[in-house]
Amino acid sequence: MKKIFPVFALVSASFISNASEVVLAKITEVRSGPWYGELVTFKVNPAPESPSCNTLGDRGHYVINLSKPGANAWFSMILAAKASQSEVQVWGTGSCVSVNGFNGEELQTIAVKL
Repeated sequence: MKKIFPVFALVSASFISNASEVVLAKITEVRSGPWYGELVTFKVNPAPESPSCNTLGDRGHYVINLSKPGANAWFSMILAAKASQSEVQVWGTGSCVSVNGFNGEELQTIAVKL
């Protein structure tokens, strides 16, 4: 067991280092529709320090792919947070997803503060 913990700690640390900063913010905009396909983008305020690959500009900061498992739960949380103006904590993966020629940071985790 003592040999497993250091390996787990190293793997966890490398995963965390790839993620972007944790942002405490409010959702200001959610975008979806035929132009986005199975993707949804959303913006937060204050704006996060996005990875350099993010080219969405005013179209959003984070992207979720609705075809992935659990994504519909994220989408529901995002809409509920926007409607209630609740604060959210958002973690991005540090990697970008292509959105019809633009790139946005892939969502890793979201927590709604009610």
